[in-house]
Amino acid sequence: MKFNAKFRRRLFGALCLGVAGVMLVVGETNPPSGANPVAFAGYWLTCFGFAMGAIGAALVDLRAVQREAREAQRHLLDVALHEIEAEKQRRQAAPKRNGEPHLKP
Repeated sequence: MKFNAKFRRRLFGALCLGVAGVMLVVGETNPPSGANPVAFAGYWLTCFGFAMGAIGAALVDLRAVQREAREAQRHLLDVALHEIEAEKQRRQAAPKRNGEPHLKP
């Protein structure tokens, strides 16, 4: 099964956020008594790393969504301009009410 880039970005962000959330809950509800300070710091740095990964994925996704929206707006503007030009050409080619063609300036 092939996933597009948007799905992969959002899945990565959700997984990072989920892992960070689980680590936060486990670390707060079940603190190890007499744990090694290096292991304690490593645990919370890992949790922080997953949280930063989720934030980074969200920022990358934000930029991608902005780019997609900008491209869609440009496409809509191009379509609208082409429709206006086609309508102008159609009106210039159509005869006036009195049967005479429009004069081109």
